[in-house]
Amino acid sequence: MRGQSEVLATLVIAMIVLGALTWLLAQWQAGVGRAVKEINELTRQAEKIAIRIDCTGNYIVFIDPTAPSVTDPAGTNYAKVRFCYAELGDEAYKAYVVVPFTCNGAPGAYFIYGNFTLENVNGLSLYAFHPLGPSAVVPKATCADPTFLPFSSLHVVFPDGSEKVLTCFINTTLVGGSYLWGVASCVGA
Repeated sequence: MRGQSEVLATLVIAMIVLGALTWLLAQWQAGVGRAVKEINELTRQAEKIAIRIDCTGNYIVFIDPTAPSVTDPAGTNYAKVRFCYAELGDEAYKAYVVVPFTCNGAPGAYFIYGNFTLENVNGLSLYAFHPLGPSAVVPKATCADPTFLPFSSLHVVFPDGSEKVLTCFINTTLVGGSYLWGVASCVGA
C-alpha cells in the first residue's frame, strides 16, 4: 500500500507541476501575442508617419472670407499647379484644410472639407485636394477684416481615422480677377 500511495502522491505532484508549467506557458504566449500586436501597431503608425506628401509650389484651395466660400484650383488658371506627389496607396482619402485667423482680435479657424484623390497627370500618379463644393467651409461667419496667420494645414484622413498632417502656407492670390486667400505649398514628410 505504501508504494501505491507514494506513486499516487508523486503523480499528484507531477500533475500540479505540469499544470503550473502549462499556466506559465499560456501566460507567456499571451504576453508575446500582446507584444506582437503592439509592435505591429507601432510599425503601422511609423509607416504612416514616414509617408511623404509634397505639394511644394502648388495651390491646394482658395478661400474668400468675405462670404465664406471656397474655390477649387481645378477650374482656374492654377489648374496645372494644384497637384501633390504622395506615397499613398488608395484612390481617395477624406481630407480637410484648417485655415487659422483672427477677427477683431478673437482667434478662429476655417475648416474646408473635401477629398484627396489620385489623378493621372501626363502619365504620373498625383493627388489633388477637392473641396466638397463652394460652400464646403465651416463656419459660415464672415469677418470684415480677418488677419490670416501665415500657416495653415492639410489633414489627410486614413480609413482607420488616423491623419497625416501637412504644413501649408497661405497668401493672397489673384484668381479670376479678384484676390482670394490661397492655401499653397503643403508638405508633410
